[in-house]
This record gives sequence, C-alpha cells and structure tokens, in this order.
Amino acid sequence: MLSVISGNDSVGILNFLKSKKKSYEGQEIIEANSKNYSSLEIEDLSKSVGMFSTKKLIVMKPESVSDVDFNEEFLSFISENPDVEILVDVSKIIKTTKIYKLLVKFGKKFFFDKKRDYDVYNISDALLLQNNKNYAIDLLLNFCKTDDDFYNVLSNIHFGLRNLVASVEKNAAWNSMHPFVRKKFTNIKVDISKVKITYKKIFDLDAKSKSSSEKRLSLLVDFMLESNL
Repeated sequence: MLSVISGNDSVGILNFLKSKKKSYEGQEIIEANSKNYSSLEIEDLSKSVGMFSTKKLIVMKPESVSDVDFNEEFLSFISENPDVEILVDVSKIIKTTKIYKLLVKFGKKFFFDKKRDYDVYNISDALLLQNNKNYAIDLLLNFCKTDDDFYNVLSNIHFGLRNLVASVEKNAAWNSMHPFVRKKFTNIKVDISKVKITYKKIFDLDAKSKSSSEKRLSLLVDFMLESNL
C-alpha cells in the first residue's frame, strides 16, 4: 500500500501518524528518515518481511525530491502490496515535480488543513455521535469537492468508528486518545454489534471507491443513508 499525506496542520498529521503506527502495533515499523535510508534501500526493505512480523509500515518525511527517487514501476507495485505500506509526507515536495505527481497518482491521499479539518470532524460527528444523517449528508455535499476530500471524510469516519469501539472496550486506543476526543465519545450509547457491521461496510466502501471513482460520492451518501448505529 502507498499512503500520501500533506497539509499545514502539523498536529493533525502527527495524530494521523500516531494512529497509523498504532494499527501496526506488533508489526515492523521503520522510520526511514531517522536512519537516512536511500530510495534503493527503501525498495529493498519493502520487498522483505521480518521473521517475527507479517506486515510492515515504512514512514518517510522527505526533505527533497532525491529522498523519494522511486520509479513508476515500484510505486505501482507497492500500491498493490497488502503486506507493506509506505507512508510519505509530501508537504515539502514541490507539486510540479514528476515524483510528486507519481506519488499522488498511486497513493491513497490524506490532506490535513487546519480550517477544513473542522468540517471533516463535523461530518463524522453528525453521523456517528448525533445520528443525524441528513445534516451529515448536507455537510458532506458542501465539503466534498475533490478525491482528497472524499478520502479525508472516509478516513475520519473510519477513525470515528474505531473510537466508538474503544469507548466500549476501554482498550489501548481509548487510553491513548486525546482528552478532547475522549470527552466527545464518553457516555455515548453504543451498540457494539452495529458499530462492527458499519466498520466492515466502511472497508467495503473503500474497496469499491477505488474501482468506481466517478461514483465515490454517491457510494458514500448511500453508506450514510444505510448506516444503522
């Protein structure tokens, strides 16, 4: 898998990275820039899995184009690999460069903007915490203009569902949650079986959206209308 993140909300990016690493707990996580791996070394690392793990996350925060000197063939390969994920923060990569265009072509995009992130949170809150489908859909249609917007909404709903599960199970994700977020999910009535069904549906929606780009928004609207929490 290949994930691409960017934006001016450094806190949002840090929280996303923290959550992503949490999802790979017990697996191999490589902070590529801390050891100054070359692009060729990253390619080699991505093609092997350790003795004690089945999946691998490689996090990259390139300072320049040369730090992510990957060819199209490799990026296509890694985007289809379910066992290895390369996560690249492209905030410092110039958008007109060839590598930037290749990264966003093959990668799943997450954009973090300080102002617009509040709109994303409002969409997921309306759907998951307030059970107000009509309001959530109104916010969605007003917000969702690009593929980046679509995947930001999808990702935020995913994390919201995970937080609902955590609020019931009081697991590690709950303990590591920011106090402000934890407060929002405290005392929410949760039917855990319904949440888990919806959780599976969001993964199915993610898969369908990759093969039906022209129908992404309508698929998400249908998901909201059919959600039963």
